[in-house]
Amino acid sequence: PPVGPIRARTDGAKAFITAPANVPPPWDHRQLVSPETVDALAVPSKGHVQYWAWQDESAGRIRARVFSADYGVPEDRATGSAALRLCALLGRAITIEQGAGSEILARPAGEGEIEIGGRVVRQPDRILE
Repeated sequence: PPVGPIRARTDGAKAFITAPANVPPPWDHRQLVSPETVDALAVPSKGHVQYWAWQDESAGRIRARVFSADYGVPEDRATGSAALRLCALLGRAITIEQGAGSEILARPAGEGEIEIGGRVVRQPDRILE
C-alpha cells in the first residue's frame, strides 16, 4: 500500500495486520459512561465519530459504535481504522465489540505501530431507527 509494507499474520480463523498508528484518517473518539449508553445512541445524520465505553476496563473490553455519515456510511459494524486509532490513543491492548458478530483486537506493537485483527461473523441485516 502507499504507506509501505504492512505485516500480516493469521491465528486460526483470525487475521491480523500491523500498521503505523497515523495511517488511518483521524476519528472523533467520544467516550461514554456505559455500554448501555453506547447501545442507546441514535444514528446521526452527519459526522465521523466513534462512541465507546468500557465493558471491563481491567480486561481492556470496549463496546463501540461507529458512525460515518460524512462518508456515506450511517453505521459501520467493524471499523478497523477507528479501532486502530483508539488503541493508539489508549496506549494499551483492547478488545472491541462493535457490531453484531464483530470482535476487533488491537494492541500496541512498538515503534508507533498497532496490530489489529479479529473476526466478523455475518449477521442478518436489521433496520436501525
